[in-house]
Amino acid sequence: MTDITDGRRLAGASVLPYSCDPSHNNIYFLLGAERKLPRWHDSSKWSDFGGAPKKKKGFVENDAECAGREFHEETLGAVKWHKDEDVSKGNNVNFVRQNSLPIIKDLEAGNFHFKMVTLIDDDRYYTTYVKQVPFDASVQRRTNNLLSSLGRIRMDVKNSGFHELNSYEKTSIKEHPSVRLNAEDQCIGVSKDYLEKQSLQWLSIPQIQDCLDDENGPKNNYVLRDSFKGRVQNILDQFESVRLDTEKISTDNIEITKYLPKDNGKQTNFEQFENIKFDSIGTDQRREFGKDGSIFGHFTKEASGFHQ
Repeated sequence: MTDITDGRRLAGASVLPYSCDPSHNNIYFLLGAERKLPRWHDSSKWSDFGGAPKKKKGFVENDAECAGREFHEETLGAVKWHKDEDVSKGNNVNFVRQNSLPIIKDLEAGNFHFKMVTLIDDDRYYTTYVKQVPFDASVQRRTNNLLSSLGRIRMDVKNSGFHELNSYEKTSIKEHPSVRLNAEDQCIGVSKDYLEKQSLQWLSIPQIQDCLDDENGPKNNYVLRDSFKGRVQNILDQFESVRLDTEKISTDNIEITKYLPKDNGKQTNFEQFENIKFDSIGTDQRREFGKDGSIFGHFTKEASGFHQ
C-alpha cells in the first residue's frame, strides 16, 4: 500500500482521546482549552492534544513521538492511557505519568483505534490518533488543580528564584514531571510545556457538533480552534457512519472495542474497506487493521482547514 506521506514532512501530530461513561455508555471526547494569550487568535479555544514535532539531538520527532509527547504534556501526565497504567495507586486521585515513553511505544505498536492523516499541501501533513482511554469523571477537577498549583509555583519561582513547597505540594506536586527541584527540595523551575492548556473537559458528540454548526454564533461555551474543526468533523463522520458492536465493547477493557460499519444490522467483512470512496469529503480513504483489531483511516483531503 502506498504511503500518502511520502515526500512530505510532518507538520504536527495529536491525540484525540474518547471514552464511554460506564453509567450510560455515552461517548465523550476529551478536549483542552488553549491558555489565554493576548492578541492570539486561538486563545481559550478548544482542541485535541497536539503540536509541532521537536528536534532532539539532530533528529526530528516522528508522528507517534510528537503525538505521544504532546498528549502527555498537555494533559499534565494526569490522564490514564489505559486502565492498568500505574495500578499501584489504585485510583486516579494522585495518578501522574512521569514521561511519554509508554504512550509513544503504544502508538508505534499500533495500539489505537484509528488515525487520520491530513495532507495540508504538497509538502506537509498532519496526523491525528483517535484512542479510547478510561473514563474518569474527575479529570477536569484534578487537572484544574494541577494547572493552578503549577502556574502559581512557576510565577513564584520567576519572582523569587525558588519556591518552598508546602505540605500539600509535597504530596501532589513534588513528583510531577514538570517540576525541577534543588538539593534542598525547593522548586526552582516548572516546565511551560505542561501549561499550554488552561482547562480539560469531556464533551459529547452533540456538544461538539453544536460547536461545528455555529454559523449564527456558538450554541454553547466551547469555541473550537479553526485547525481542529475540519479534522474533528471527519472523525465525527466516522463515528456516525458506524454502529457500536455491543457484544465487543467494554468500558473497562479498551483493547477489545471495535467500531463496525452499518450493513442492515449484519456484521460487515472488513476486507471490503481496503480502498473505498468517502463521499462526505470527496476523496479516497484507505483503511487497514491495527493490532487491536480497529480500523485506521487515511484521509487525503487537502482542504483540511489546518493552519500552522
